[in-house]
Amino acid sequence: KPVFWDYGYGFKVMGEGRNFRFSHGGATAGWHSHFMAFPERGQAVVVMTNGTNGWVLWPEIERAVANVFEWPVPVTKYVAPIELTENQIEEYTGNYAMNGLDISITSDTAGLSFEGAGIRWQLIPVQTDTLEIADMEGQVFFRRSEENEITGLHMWFGEPDWSPYRAWDFTKKSSD
Repeated sequence: KPVFWDYGYGFKVMGEGRNFRFSHGGATAGWHSHFMAFPERGQAVVVMTNGTNGWVLWPEIERAVANVFEWPVPVTKYVAPIELTENQIEEYTGNYAMNGLDISITSDTAGLSFEGAGIRWQLIPVQTDTLEIADMEGQVFFRRSEENEITGLHMWFGEPDWSPYRAWDFTKKSSD
């Protein structure tokens, strides 16, 4: 039974009847894991990875299993990209920092990318100052000053925007 948000005593719980499910993940240096179980269906999936970035992989595996068993969980989302002007691309690209973590938004023939912490994600522009992360669920929102200059970005990934450990705020570094 949910007690706080969708959580009940450590497990995320959602749905009703055949669609009732509970899940939980775990991690430490060098591995990540996650499981999801549907008690009424007698079905479950357990994903264990031996990599620090396993949290990027397990949602994809869960979605693939969900497609086979027709589970009511988030499926791959299709987004319609918008065209960016050269000026917008130039504004977004650059170096950003948060508590000693440096990342960059880069541009090449494949489009815009997030790079940092050993991760590279392709970004898809969906509206002005908003980019979808192509490789997993998540978004990047650019913040602007009163003078309309990019001052930083807010990013969330892998969980809804309220998840405190999956939402980051970066400040744009000067290009000096």
